[in-house]
Amino acid sequence: MDHCIIYFSFAVRPFLDADISAILEQSRRNNIKHHVSGILLYVNGSIIQLLEGEQGTLSGLFGQIKRDPRHQGVSLVFDRPISERLFADWSMGYEPVTAQELANIKRIVNLYTGEPLPIKAGDNVVLKMIKLFYDSKQHQ
Repeated sequence: MDHCIIYFSFAVRPFLDADISAILEQSRRNNIKHHVSGILLYVNGSIIQLLEGEQGTLSGLFGQIKRDPRHQGVSLVFDRPISERLFADWSMGYEPVTAQELANIKRIVNLYTGEPLPIKAGDNVVLKMIKLFYDSKQHQ
């Protein structure tokens, strides 16, 4: 069975486009090799990453992530088995998000009450998927 982790962290300095490109290139190469999928969200120094894969692989990967000097304040906010991957076709997707979308995502992950969350037409695709993911987990 696949597993999913989500963590928040803060860049030690704002990422430039070249920084993001380097992170994505390295992540995609490593994730393909280890059958990991996921997505990286970034706005104004705040990072949210969702990773899917075999639990042991993710555990080792998260250990490396915590030691990465490019960010600090790494906080694991979600860690559990999943019935199917949301990002199976993405070795590492990337989506810049607005400050408001970031606040909404953090609210969903940190303060989820078990109530279905409304999905609005204008919501970012990643926000929609995270909402659907959380809603589906509450009904299992």
